[in-house]
Amino acid sequence: AQVSVPLPDNLTTWRLIAVAATQDTLVGSATTDVVTSKPLLVRPATPRFLVAGDQVLMEAIVHNYTDQAAPTEVSLEAQGLSTDDGAPRQVRIPAGGSAKVGWRLTVARGAEAAVLTFAASAGGDADRVQLTLPVKRYASPETTGNAGVVRDAVQEIVEIPGYVDRERGELTITAEPSLAAGMAAGLDYLKEYPFECTETTVSRFLPRLAAARAITKLGLPDPTGLRDELPGLVARSLQRLYSFQNQDGGWGWCARDQSEPALTAYALLGLSQARQDGYAVDEGVVQRAAGYLRSYLDRPSDVEDPTRADTRAFVLYVLAAAGQGDLGRSTLLADQRETLGNRGKAWAALALATVANDRGHAGVQALLSDLTTAALVSNTGTHWEDARTDHRSMITNTSTTAIVLEALVRLNSDHPLVDNGVRWLMAARQEGRWRSTYETSWSLLALTDFLEVRGETRGNYAYLVMVNDRQVGTGRVEGARGLEPQRLVVAVRDLLLDEENRVNIARNGSGGPLYYTMHLQYFPDAEYIESVSEGLSIAREYSLADDEDGRPVQEARAGDVIKATITLVAPQDLHFVTVEDPFPAGLEPIDASLKTTSREFQEKLEAERRKGMEEARGEDRPYWYYWGQAELRDDRLALMARFLPKGVHEYTYFLQVTRPGEYRVLPIRAYEQYFPEVWGRSDGSTFTVQEEPR
Repeated sequence: AQVSVPLPDNLTTWRLIAVAATQDTLVGSATTDVVTSKPLLVRPATPRFLVAGDQVLMEAIVHNYTDQAAPTEVSLEAQGLSTDDGAPRQVRIPAGGSAKVGWRLTVARGAEAAVLTFAASAGGDADRVQLTLPVKRYASPETTGNAGVVRDAVQEIVEIPGYVDRERGELTITAEPSLAAGMAAGLDYLKEYPFECTETTVSRFLPRLAAARAITKLGLPDPTGLRDELPGLVARSLQRLYSFQNQDGGWGWCARDQSEPALTAYALLGLSQARQDGYAVDEGVVQRAAGYLRSYLDRPSDVEDPTRADTRAFVLYVLAAAGQGDLGRSTLLADQRETLGNRGKAWAALALATVANDRGHAGVQALLSDLTTAALVSNTGTHWEDARTDHRSMITNTSTTAIVLEALVRLNSDHPLVDNGVRWLMAARQEGRWRSTYETSWSLLALTDFLEVRGETRGNYAYLVMVNDRQVGTGRVEGARGLEPQRLVVAVRDLLLDEENRVNIARNGSGGPLYYTMHLQYFPDAEYIESVSEGLSIAREYSLADDEDGRPVQEARAGDVIKATITLVAPQDLHFVTVEDPFPAGLEPIDASLKTTSREFQEKLEAERRKGMEEARGEDRPYWYYWGQAELRDDRLALMARFLPKGVHEYTYFLQVTRPGEYRVLPIRAYEQYFPEVWGRSDGSTFTVQEEPR
């Protein structure tokens, strides 16, 4: 038998397997490999990414697979980079040999990407390879934002520092006549959040399920394609949750973290909601999670933990939502409502109403009465606060308000505080979303419940947006027409520096309100940025891996191994900490967990861990224990810690020096994910790689 197989334009090895069977059941098989190559082959040698201002040696390794020596011309076309000598290189490559040629290039400051096209030709043979490398800004972008509701007119003042890059950055104003459209930015933020943990995985799909239900029920347009993408997103999220579940049935913040009741309840809430919406959910995972939560409820009370009652209320609510409620415990908790904060009272009311199947239950009404009394009314709307801060449960005043609002909407949608609660939540947004993924998720859940119960309030009005007395946008809303959000962008170069910029938004007509969000992004160069310590301090230091004294360096040679040491100082206990440490473009991270990594680096890392254990005075755990998740990416190291006790914490990893050049190193930064006002960063720096090996 003969078979023709067209091969793609890939230079690699293909394996063909033939299997045959005869009519009288004789069987056989054969395997052969086919190598697709070219007589003349170009292999680029570049970093994985670049930073604006980097000076780097870009090289091409040219292979001659013929049996004749070949005079060869090698050229490079570069977009987004500049060079003093971009002329083609002439080399003679021996038969079966290779040659390396290079160009020194500088990354343009305004480049978004670098497009490199390497070409080689020798007689009738030629090869051509094109690469696109991402270019990062040598800057620490600053973003500020505000949001609000317009019924007549509002004015916002925007001030921009004089030291920013005038050619980069923008002021974005989004006018949102529809509550549903006004939530789109929050949904996108949850979908695109870069770090995976239990909470962000659930937050990615739980509010989207609620939004899809509301859109379907109300017959609203779905311009973002939310319903079409939801099945795949839910399936991926469920598989990740399954992989994160611990043996005891619970979940921690990251994989392999100790199980926490609040995180486990949140995960079970997502699983049960997905199951109710028709998605296939592993029943064993659900039952193990419910078993863990029931065992938590059986634990004795801790009088030294006043927030535990709120967590119990959340657990009872989630079990009730999963069809495994406990009427006795829910009734008892409602009777002891003086032990609960506002969020706990909201969860307790939802739990009792669900298991008793009675929104008018006396216990439910008593809890709602307490919440009505506790409301804080201001010009921006109505919100709720809790006197007890619980960092372990990721709760803030915004999430408390969203949880209370959800309870009011579901148990008494005509409550007089509901409309102003929605107004406050919409005004609390920053850049179209709330401060953290957890805040955003609860806020979206409350708003979609409100939208589903009340529907869209139709308007009949016109609106106008002015910046410094210049019209930048206008719109007209008539019933169901004109509800699409309008995004208006004003470049920083068109705004005033070190002066007030006036943004005026006016609405004229009747019906529903006009929601708006504003955010300003500007780019001060990293070389002008000083380190910042707002509740924590973070620093990074490089040294040669073979230097026992660990002397700091800002220069190395190609082939060296660098030890990177991160030092974080916590003046007080920290919760849910994320650290992002960008690499210099000419260095590659060494993943010591891979079996392909040399034993030398695995032993070096083990030695660093032993050293940290010896130096950890008065600690029961080694310094690296707290880092529950470490991700080595192309351009950065990401660390996540569920809890960091007060003190000094270090983390060490290794980098392989690969590409000669002078590289801009972006600042390292750390922050509490659910309390972003606690953060810190280092200043920017440079790192030089010499071409000659040691």
